[in-house]
Amino acid sequence: DSGYWPLLRYDPAEAGRGPGGLRLDSRPPKIPLRDYAYRETRYRVLAATHPEDARRLLDQAQHDVEERFRKLQDREQASARTATAVKEGKP
Repeated sequence: DSGYWPLLRYDPAEAGRGPGGLRLDSRPPKIPLRDYAYRETRYRVLAATHPEDARRLLDQAQHDVEERFRKLQDREQASARTATAVKEGKP
């Protein structure tokens, strides 16, 4: 739910037909990465011992999760467009 581990599939055989070879199975993140990370002791210890560093690192990680998900969505859409173009005989 945090987007930390996005689920996706790529099937090269599908790339030339159907909806495209890349499929993003994950939904957009529902919870902040912070909620997921603080379930683990190592992140809670970091927050307790170095709160400024922990905040900075989690903010950066949250940005990375959002950016990675956006890029995967873009790639999935591009894969589908390419498959449609191939199916229609366009270059």
